[in-house]
This record gives sequence, C-alpha cells and structure tokens, in this order.
Amino acid sequence: MSDARANLDPRIATAFYGGFQELRPVQAAAITPLINGRNVVISSGTGSGKTEAVTAPLMNRFWIEALKEDRTVMLYIAPTKALINDIAKRLESVLQTLGLRVGIRHGDRNDLDRAAKPHVLITTPESLNVMLRRKEPVLAQVRCVVIDEIHLLFNTQRGLHLAVLLGRLRRLGGAPLQWAALSATMGNLQAVSEFFFGAAERADFLQFPATRTIEAQIRMPNSPGELRKLFVKLMDAPRRKLLVFANSRKSCESLAAELQRAPELASLVFTHYSSLSTDLREQTERQFAEAPCAICVATSTLEIGIDIGDIDAVILAGNPPNIASFLQRIGRGNRRSNKTNVICLCQPGSGAPREALTFASLLRLGREGRMPIAGSQKLWGAVAQQCLSIIQQQHSAYTPISEIAAEVGALPHIDRPAVERILAELASADLLQKHGFKNRYGATDGLWEMEENKMLFANFPLSSQTIDLRSGRQILGTVPRHNLMKMKLGTRVRFAGRVWTVKFLDPAYVEVEASARRGAVVELSYGGSGESGSDTFHAKALLDSIFELDESSSCMSAPVWALVEPLFARIRSQVGPDALPFEQASGGIRYFTFAGQLANKVIARWFGGNANAETDLTITSSKPLDWSRLPIDSAALLTQAEEVFYPSTHQTVFQQRLPVDMQRDEWLQEWIQDQSINLTLVRLKHAPPREIPAGNFSFLSSVKN
Repeated sequence: MSDARANLDPRIATAFYGGFQELRPVQAAAITPLINGRNVVISSGTGSGKTEAVTAPLMNRFWIEALKEDRTVMLYIAPTKALINDIAKRLESVLQTLGLRVGIRHGDRNDLDRAAKPHVLITTPESLNVMLRRKEPVLAQVRCVVIDEIHLLFNTQRGLHLAVLLGRLRRLGGAPLQWAALSATMGNLQAVSEFFFGAAERADFLQFPATRTIEAQIRMPNSPGELRKLFVKLMDAPRRKLLVFANSRKSCESLAAELQRAPELASLVFTHYSSLSTDLREQTERQFAEAPCAICVATSTLEIGIDIGDIDAVILAGNPPNIASFLQRIGRGNRRSNKTNVICLCQPGSGAPREALTFASLLRLGREGRMPIAGSQKLWGAVAQQCLSIIQQQHSAYTPISEIAAEVGALPHIDRPAVERILAELASADLLQKHGFKNRYGATDGLWEMEENKMLFANFPLSSQTIDLRSGRQILGTVPRHNLMKMKLGTRVRFAGRVWTVKFLDPAYVEVEASARRGAVVELSYGGSGESGSDTFHAKALLDSIFELDESSSCMSAPVWALVEPLFARIRSQVGPDALPFEQASGGIRYFTFAGQLANKVIARWFGGNANAETDLTITSSKPLDWSRLPIDSAALLTQAEEVFYPSTHQTVFQQRLPVDMQRDEWLQEWIQDQSINLTLVRLKHAPPREIPAGNFSFLSSVKN
C-alpha cells in the first residue's frame, strides 16, 4: 500500500480498510500518532470514519497482546446504550476476522458474565463506575481507552464523573493508559484534553472541518394540512428516508400524530426518544433501517452516530438549541455522500421571523465551520458522587481520607483540601460520618438509602424522576412522574406513536393497553422543552445575519423571505451592524445587546439600578446606560455573575451536596470559560448607541429570561 495504511500491519489494514480505495483524511492522520503510543483528540464531521480511524491503529498496537494473553486491551466508552449497541455491530464484523471478541457492558447487557471475556469492551461512564465498584479483573488489563461523542460529556457533570473514573482506572492498571477522544463538533480540542486528563497531559489534536455541501431550505407550512402535503410530496418516491428532529418528546408525539393523519403516511411514521424502552427504540432503529420508505420523528436521541441507514433528508421541526446540536442533526443525512439535504420548518405565527433567522444563522455557521470556543471548566459535583461510591464499596469499614483523595484526584483542582471540604459537607447532610479520632469517613443510613433507591451512580439532573409505562409484561418506556396527575383509569394517552388506555395506576408504574376506541387523548408532558434563549456565540451570529443575509444566502423559501426581508430592510435603513440599537419602551429604554441569556443577566446586574435582562437579546433600563464604562474582561464581572447563581433542579443531587461556595464556583465556570463573552463585552463597550423607532426588533424579543 502506498498510503498511510502501509504503517499498519497488513492484516489490520485489510480488516479495517481493505474495501477502500483511499483513506479518509482523519483516518490517514490518526495512524502515525496512535501507533507511536500518543494520545489524540479528534474533531471530524459525522460519518467521516472516526471510529475506524482510532480503532485500527490502536488494535495495531495491542492486537497480538490481546490474543497471546487473552486479555481485554481496549475500553470503548460512549454516552448512550443505543450508540454502544451500534458501535458493537460495526466493530464486531471487523474484529472477528482478527480473532478478537467484542463485548458490551451496560444496564441491559453484561458480556463480562461470559466465560470468554471480550478483548474490546464497549460501555457507558455509569457502567464503568459499577465495574470499578465491583473490582472487575478485566479493568486492570486495559491498555487503551476511546471516548466517543465527547462533546456530550465535555464541561458536564457526567464528563467530570468519567474523568475521575479514568483516573481510578489508571491507578488500577499501573501501566500508562493510551487514549483517544472523538467528536464531530468540538471547537477547542486542547480544552477537551485538559477537562478529562489535566493540563499536563500530552496529546495530538486532529481537526478536520466538515466538507459536505449543505442543500437547505427554510419553509413555513401555514396549516397542519399544508404540513401533511409537504411530507406526502417528499415521500413520493419508491425509496425515501426522512429523519425529522423535534425539540421535545411531546412535540415528537404531536408531529408524528399529525403526519399519521395523512393516509399515505400512516404506516410510514416512527417515533424515537429517550422515554421509550430500549426494546422499542432498538425495534424502531431496526425497522426504520430496513424499510424502503419511512419517516422517523425523533428528539436528540438520534443526533449521535447510530447507523439507521442512509437518510435522504433531515427535517428540523424547530430550532436546535445550539450550533453543536444543529451540526449533529444535519450530519445524520446522506452519510454516504458529501451532500446533506436539510429542510428547516418554521411554525406560523409571531415567532416565525426569529425562527427563520435562527435557522439561517445556524446554516451560515455550519457552512463556514465556525464553532464557539470554550475553555475547560473546573467542576466538583461528580467528585461528591465518587466519594460516596468509594466509601459505599467498603461497606461498614471507615475509609482513610488519603485513600479517597488519591482515588478521586484525577485533576489538579481536585486536591486534598477540596476533597476534605466535600466529605465534611456530605457528613453534615447525614450521608457520611467521620471517625471519632482517625482521618476516616464511613457510611450512614442515608448513604445506604441512596444506594437502595439507585441514586448513587448517575450524574443526571434532579428533574429526571420518572415512572414506567407498561403494557402487560413489556415496559414501553418511562415518563416524568408528574404525569400521574393527568391520569386516571380509562384515560387515553399518546406514547411511542400510538394511543393507549390506562388500566392501572401505581406510584411506581402505569399499566396501559392499546386503545381501539376514539375520543380525547391526553398529551403527556416531559419538561425541558421551554425556550432557554441564545448563548453569547449564537446571539452575535443572529446580529450578523440581520445585516449580511440576502435572499440567495438565506436558504429561505420565497414566502419566508417575503416575511423577513421587510424587517431586515427597515433595520438596515436605520442602524449599522457596529452600533448599539435602542428604542424607547414603556417605562424606559430597551437596548438590543445581542449578548445572549447569561451575559445579559450579568451585564444588567453590573449596571444595577433598574437595568433588567428582559430577554436573551435585550436589556431594559429606566434611564440611559453608559456603555463606555462596561469592563471588557469577564473577570471584572465575577461578582455580578455570582449574584446570578441559584441552586436549581438542573443540578444533580451531588452538586446540591457540595458546599455552597463550590456550587457557586461551578456556576461561574460557564462565565469564565466562554471566550465569546469577552468579545461581546468589547463590542458593547465601543458600539455607539443609536436610537431607532420602537418595534423594529420586536420579532426577536420572544425569549424571556
């Protein structure tokens, strides 16, 4: 072979790449650093072959060792069970030709129970926690780790959880642990390495912007009937696959129900979201992949790289929450070609112009390959979880503080003083008890109760309490517990794209049966679907788009462009892109900052008085504000950022068990590490205020803070 494959063992090269005329760029670039034992962080577009790019050279290093010693040499970590199952299918056929076994370890399957242990084990962060707790012997054998879809874990409590677990894994094995981190949508690869492994860790950073052509159109069906006609027209082909993304489980069900009203579509529509049981989701993935014509309406569960076949077009029913989510969603289309077909659907009504502008700005960012730059955050919440987990492993024995600190101290900021403060706070919450005279902590009844309620091993928000929905012996899925208030015997509910009748209610589960009768249907609510507003990076992109878009670059259909163009033209005639527009409002002045939700809140606090962060794009005040006084360094506004902090159900149970100042410091990380904020402060400080007639920006002011 004349390309980079020549550096691989011919048997490895043939197994992974024998059917390819040439390697993809990321695959060629990853071979040399990985076979030489270096760590890598890779950012490359969806469908670009990242899994093979790292697995082939890592197996090149450890394949013979795995066979000779019959040991588990690779741990492949992914954030969801569905992705794990998909990766296993992809790798199994390749690795079997090399004599290697692939295994899965998650809540639904444990291949470590088999006599022949896997050479490559694929798992979740939470299952790795369980394996460490059980002291699985295979973990001491692991030589390399791959972390997939790492953007879903970066700067999160689940990510910190994994960072601490990887530190424990390193201590367990003793030998150096090689690693590779993969994502399609990361802007700061150095920060990824720092967050998971610390600033001292050395790694190669391989970044390959997506090169696909994006063919997109922004449309606005004016009625449910028009929406159905659009989908009927799109499906008028012998073979056609559409993947539709909705922003909530409720809207997923509602859209699926609307499409099923069209006779031509009734049998073609599937739903896919996190509340469905694993069996139902896997059934949907299998049936959708096999069907020649089908529509799958999904939430973010299908953003990640599960292979459900070639998708002819991606439909976005509502704005994705950010640019990373947008790129993940559209990246699911036409994975086997270099063109992505996207249709963005706006809801008719007063919010349509902003929705159209948001779609247009996301498309511009995607085509230009621009991503927000965020530094590595210093978090502690998952450390509290790990302290409890380590002590729980000792049953009734007291564990030395030094031992706990060594186990959880994977990162420089998790030093012994920080661990001691966390342990003391957990003791004050009656989850731990300190030994009378030794530097040790032991468990209390509160910790055992937490374990019994299965709350000890996951770093998910408090707002995620659920109950099971059952049909006979089959668990259909889970829904938020507050839906019990909507149900009584005989209530008809919509779930998994079907209508069910409630047969039995219990605090732990609801039993339903398929409904054959007609009548009112209760729409279940899932939470988390409210508008959260733009971040600082995307708020600036909205401002740029107002002044830079034209009809050809907007991707808007003629009716949508006719709706927004007069709004843009009026603004452009009154103010330039470098000014700070303001208007006279009832009770004062409204400034159009385009700073994003968090920045507006902090800036309004800094100004004080009657300044108020009205929306994610506006600040109001009863009197003029002197923007020339505004600091240009986010560090100068830390006091105001602290004042914005409040404990919430978005925290995990472990975050809320931290000392309050640690909780506040975690909150401040979002402010400190977002590099877009400093750029926005500079813009606002130097932008000349320009008054414009009231109402010109009203189409943007719908997202309240």
